[in-house]
Amino acid sequence: MRDVDISTEERIRKAAFEVFSEKGKAGTTIKEIARRAGVNKALVHYYFRTKDRLYETIAEEMARLALRLVFRPGDEDLSLEELLPVLIKRHIETMRAHPQLFRFLIGELASNRAEFLAIFARQLTLGDRHVWSYFLEKIEEARKEGRIKEVDPLQLILDVLSLNIFPLLVAPALLPLIAERSDLTFDLEQVLEERAEHVARLLWDAIKKE
Repeated sequence: MRDVDISTEERIRKAAFEVFSEKGKAGTTIKEIARRAGVNKALVHYYFRTKDRLYETIAEEMARLALRLVFRPGDEDLSLEELLPVLIKRHIETMRAHPQLFRFLIGELASNRAEFLAIFARQLTLGDRHVWSYFLEKIEEARKEGRIKEVDPLQLILDVLSLNIFPLLVAPALLPLIAERSDLTFDLEQVLEERAEHVARLLWDAIKKE
């Protein structure tokens, strides 16, 4: 394929990601993607055939990117106590460093959950195993060794996700409002930087055996 063709395809991918992030799949049109990419609609159809196929391509790429940013080779060798803060820190750093990726994931989970999760889940593997299987294994291992209390693994995963995601959504708007009505002062960047350590400590203190 010629360089000009590669460049055109990449422009379309980039434009599609931007438009899907802003408007979701339902609100996105091939016409808008073509306009944003600076090409005609025929070229978009030439490279990706349909909006469904283009959406699937972008969702797969975003899933693989999120996986690479959060999970790393060697994570399977860490104990739960070591792995928990590492994953939380990477998760928060990824959301802060890639806000458009974060917006795309949250938006599609809210508006196009079934289709998006089906695409997303296919990409979440390390080797031949689903990434969450490693995390669930670490929880069971720590429980059997008596290092943590009886804990519902799914609830722990939900705790990690909710304690990471919700503050990043509300902190920029909520903290200034709180500061206006109290004597509290804050540095938003510092608060978010400290968030990973706080969440990891909070969760570990909640599940560890005394």
